[in-house]
Amino acid sequence: MDRLIYTALSGASQTLYEQQISANNLANVNTNGFRADMAMATNDKVKGGGFDTRYMAQEGASGVNDSTGVAEKTERPLDVAIQGSGYIAVQDKNGNEVYTRNGNIQQDDQGQLTIDGNLVLGDNGPIILPPNAIASFGSDGTLSVTPDDGDVTATMDIDRLKLVDTGRACPGREPGEKS
Repeated sequence: MDRLIYTALSGASQTLYEQQISANNLANVNTNGFRADMAMATNDKVKGGGFDTRYMAQEGASGVNDSTGVAEKTERPLDVAIQGSGYIAVQDKNGNEVYTRNGNIQQDDQGQLTIDGNLVLGDNGPIILPPNAIASFGSDGTLSVTPDDGDVTATMDIDRLKLVDTGRACPGREPGEKS
């Protein structure tokens, strides 16, 4: 009976954790750039004398589903979609560099590019568009601007999105945190 309690309680705890991850994944199914969390369980032998036959379910290595979702064409020149495992670097309100896959880039009143209120970073810092310019991104993340009169001969590159390849996992990320 004692063995059953260890197994049942640890299994129930692991099931609740996996339900939390599933609920978070479902809640974010329509979030641009969201990467689903994955949970894995392992069984560990209980240490100590007299516990030779007792095992507990433990949280295994967690990860992030790195598969690319469906890219939706929006006709907005500032929207981007990232192929592969890269992330866009943004600066949060505390000045920290954080990463996102949300490519819904907006321009604020000062010409700064933002994603969810965070400043979009380029290779040279936060990206600011000149007034009255038409902006577009190249396939490598280069941001070009054309004067609003449409003179394409005056088009110039002003910066390039700071793209970061974090590999196949987001260390330190808890379920429910945006990447």
